Amino acid sequence: MPRVLIADDNAQNLYLLEVLLKGNGFDVATTTDGAEALAAARVNPPDIIVTDILMPVMDGFSLCRAWKADERLKTIPFIFYTATYTEQKDEEFALSLGADRFVVKPQEPEVLMRIISEVLSERNSVGLVPADPCVGEETFLRQYNETLFNKLEKKIAELERNQTRLQREIVERDRAEEDLRQMNRTLEDKVTERTALLVTANQRLENEIQERIHAEAEVVRLNQDLQKRVQTLENLNNELKSFSYSVSHDLRAPLRSINGFSAILMEDYNDQLHGVPFEYLQRIRRSVEKMDDLINALLDLSRVSLTEMSVTAVDLSPMVQEIADSLREEEADRSVTFTIAEGVCIRADRTLIRAVLENLLRNAWKYSRQTDHPIIEFGSFRQGETIVCFVRDNGIGFNMQYADDLFRPFQRFHRAETIEGAGVGLATVRRIINRHGGKVWGEGGEGEGATFYFSIPECPINGDPGEVQDVERW
Repeated sequence: MPRVLIADDNAQNLYLLEVLLKGNGFDVATTTDGAEALAAARVNPPDIIVTDILMPVMDGFSLCRAWKADERLKTIPFIFYTATYTEQKDEEFALSLGADRFVVKPQEPEVLMRIISEVLSERNSVGLVPADPCVGEETFLRQYNETLFNKLEKKIAELERNQTRLQREIVERDRAEEDLRQMNRTLEDKVTERTALLVTANQRLENEIQERIHAEAEVVRLNQDLQKRVQTLENLNNELKSFSYSVSHDLRAPLRSINGFSAILMEDYNDQLHGVPFEYLQRIRRSVEKMDDLINALLDLSRVSLTEMSVTAVDLSPMVQEIADSLREEEADRSVTFTIAEGVCIRADRTLIRAVLENLLRNAWKYSRQTDHPIIEFGSFRQGETIVCFVRDNGIGFNMQYADDLFRPFQRFHRAETIEGAGVGLATVRRIINRHGGKVWGEGGEGEGATFYFSIPECPINGDPGEVQDVERW
């Protein structure tokens, strides 16, 4: 039974690898850093090692360097398995240290097992001797430092972006505080003027003093309220970022475990699972995929609020044509007529407005799937000083009684088995249009198709005016 040594400081990654390898007939030993792995290998050399790179005490690069310098260990296959160092230079550096493979996380279980089997097979080939590391001590230190420097540069760039955002918030707060100070100075001048005019009237003077006291208290209250709002805004932004990180990492981790274990059961016990048990496993995997789609939709919705806007002139017509061509490529067997008006130009953030068109056109594509001769139309018209854009289809439509619910997250009016989707597309559209200071609404009837309109002011707001709870229709 081949013996595998695993080095990874992430307990969950370590556990998943251990389960996968044991399930495939390997004897597995686990360690949590490079130094521990090196010490364990010197006591009881394995047949192969699979290691992460970013670890405490001794990282993967240093472990590989020491491994290949050890006479007892250098012929033992060495595989990097990393999710942090993923660039081409990182792989070249790893292979130059004598590593046999450089694998980027995550990999499908069968792919990872095939790689491990191939490396073991190569090492067991008659007469095959592993190459010595092709870097000397000086070169190793230089390349090692360059690799760390590149990672630090990225972190510094990220910190600089965060600092820029914080500086803008500080400037806005200073401006608000200056307004309050100016208000205070104005009030002080007013009190002084009235005191001079009413110096002979003691009672009236006392009234003015009381007015000043109340005004100053209001200024203090407003200042405190402003500070609370700034802190609340910072907390909300931090919570949103933490939520996005938690969704992306913490929620996906158990899903990967469920999916991985289900795959192992279906693969290793396929001949023992029939009928209802097999169907239950398939349902589990379908539910995991659906949950993953919902997580992706939530992340997309949260990124809409976090993305910085850059408003420019955008020609929507070629953008709509590109999306239409992409939809045709995805379902080449469908015949859908697109009518696209030329020269529809507005001022908006190019990336965010493309997301609006993508969601509206995909909705029209989905909900016209049951129509014999589907037609999707994109156009615009001017209403006063505002350009109103629209996407119209002749699909199954919707009941106008529920029009206000269309733009709420996870509101669906059709069964998921018939119409796919996570139910956040129109919520994303509304959030983007609201950030531009615009309006979005829908009109339609059951079996009569649907039309979705949106308008953006000529001078959009460069920020987020907040959520609009009720969609206003023109």
